[in-house]
Amino acid sequence: MDVERMNLLSVARALIRDVVRITDTQHQAVFGDENFDAIQNENLSHREPIIQALLTVIEHCICHGLRRELRIQDTTFHSTETAPLEMIRNSASALRRAKNQVMQTANSILAIPRSPLNPWPVVLHMEQCHPVADKLSTHVLSLSEVRSGLGKFRVWIRYALMHKELGIYLQRMLDSDLRVTDQKSCSSDNGDSSSNSPVSSVTRHSFYHPGALLLSDEGVVFVGLLVGLTSVDFCFVLKDKLDEFDSGFPGEIYHFGFIDKVSFGRSENNFQFLSSSSASLDERTTLLKQKKYLEDENQKLLRRLQDASVAQIKLSESVHKLSADLTSIKLENQGFKIMLAHLKKTNPSAVNGSSNLVINEPDSPTLKNPPDLESELKQALNQVEEKTALVDSLRDEINALQSRSVQLTRRLSSHEKLLDEKQLLIRQLEGKSKGLSGIMDQMRERVSNLTNEKTSSERVIGQLRMQLEELQQRITKQDEVIQSQKDMCSRLESRLSNQSTELTRLRATETQLSTYKEKIESLESEVLCWRTRCEEQETSLSEMAAVVHSSKIEADSLRESQTVLKEAHWTDDSSISSCVRCHVAFSMSRRKHHCRHCGLIFCHNCSSQTMTLASSAKPVRVCDACHALLLQRYSVK
Repeated sequence: MDVERMNLLSVARALIRDVVRITDTQHQAVFGDENFDAIQNENLSHREPIIQALLTVIEHCICHGLRRELRIQDTTFHSTETAPLEMIRNSASALRRAKNQVMQTANSILAIPRSPLNPWPVVLHMEQCHPVADKLSTHVLSLSEVRSGLGKFRVWIRYALMHKELGIYLQRMLDSDLRVTDQKSCSSDNGDSSSNSPVSSVTRHSFYHPGALLLSDEGVVFVGLLVGLTSVDFCFVLKDKLDEFDSGFPGEIYHFGFIDKVSFGRSENNFQFLSSSSASLDERTTLLKQKKYLEDENQKLLRRLQDASVAQIKLSESVHKLSADLTSIKLENQGFKIMLAHLKKTNPSAVNGSSNLVINEPDSPTLKNPPDLESELKQALNQVEEKTALVDSLRDEINALQSRSVQLTRRLSSHEKLLDEKQLLIRQLEGKSKGLSGIMDQMRERVSNLTNEKTSSERVIGQLRMQLEELQQRITKQDEVIQSQKDMCSRLESRLSNQSTELTRLRATETQLSTYKEKIESLESEVLCWRTRCEEQETSLSEMAAVVHSSKIEADSLRESQTVLKEAHWTDDSSISSCVRCHVAFSMSRRKHHCRHCGLIFCHNCSSQTMTLASSAKPVRVCDACHALLLQRYSVK
């Protein structure tokens, strides 16, 4: 499993690096390379096999260690409090059944062919862990061409890459599983409170076998690599290829090495396929898998046994609590019995009368309790309640006094200890005081000697003080002279610094002026160049404006002629009885004449003009309005 994870991670890292490199070359070609078409064709030849290999590796990484038959977690040990008790009672039979089940599953693994992988529940779990994102599974489920769970998983991977959310989905799944484990650890630390509200969240451990890639540290690295793919824009055409996604999952080709001749845009020695070993080695791998599975089942059973032992400890604690409650209830019952005996002693007539009434009640059903006995019984009950309250208060006071007495005894013992210590200290101080009395006599003698020395030293101090005053006067005079010299030096230094700063400023301005002069000269030359270019551009623009104006006029004339020709139609002779312009009726002497341009019928005077048209080689008859229009058009041309 370790070799498989390392191989898958190394191949995924290499493929993602190649995809990022191809996208970088494309960006460089778009933004600055002139041979864009050649680079695009070269990248296209290398890009398709790399992306196909990347999709295959992503499928293998997510499906690595996936359970063939996903089972629901066993929650019988956390649902109720009676289930652990039953497990404790039947632990031997449960272990026997679990052992038989493990052997049956091992035999089924060896004998029965494996069912196809179905990673679709993992996809649904990832979308539950990332509720903010768009539900891609709803769109995938709407595709009727894809039927198997593996095909839906492949389509979902492509949609997630196009939405740049594949790494985010896997990262959210890992983070949510960490939160669930933290909640479980907190609930196990809380004890009985956690047993009432168990944590029953589904994690990725329920989908994968131990040792899978997504359950190890390599899975975290793989998720980080997929997050790095968010800088790449993927585009997959899935409409015509949906039937191909239901094909079976390829064999586990990453047991002892991975990839057979995949061109990554590098040399052919990037990855080499390590050939499969002999049949004995295959048998060894199957035995190792069986051993791993049996060890996992054994660990599960040990975990269940530990849970059962914890539940047994909790039940024993609850039994101790119930026994303590029972003893307290027994004590209360004894107290009630004592109170009842005390009540019988204080008021035996009321108790006997009530008992006689209760005994004689079947013989005389019409007989009732007298009101005096009822009132006395109520008073007795009230007295009993008051006395019980008084007894409780007295008990509380006794407890308080006992605690107070204990505190006082402790304080008394502590004070006695302090008294002994202080007495010992007093004895020590008395001995010290006796020694100090002799020392005081010696000190008095020394004080008398010191007073004599003091008088002599005071005389010497007076003389020295007079000398000191003379020296201080001389020092003040010298200080004044030094201060005046310092002021003069500071003024001179300030003037020197000002002049030096002014000099540096003038030098800087001189250099700036020289640079500005050079810039002005260069700018003047550039202005002259731009002025000449501007004049040339203005002349060319004026010429182009004239050409554009003439072409615009021609276009307008063509547009008008086209509109006229579209609107013009040859008028029938029988439909017109008078001239269209002067409205003079036609007769035998006044003939009808068609305008060859607009097709209307006019008299001879209104259509006496002739003009050459595009449809005729020689001048033809036109009306006055068409003649004026054509003359204006030809004059503009």
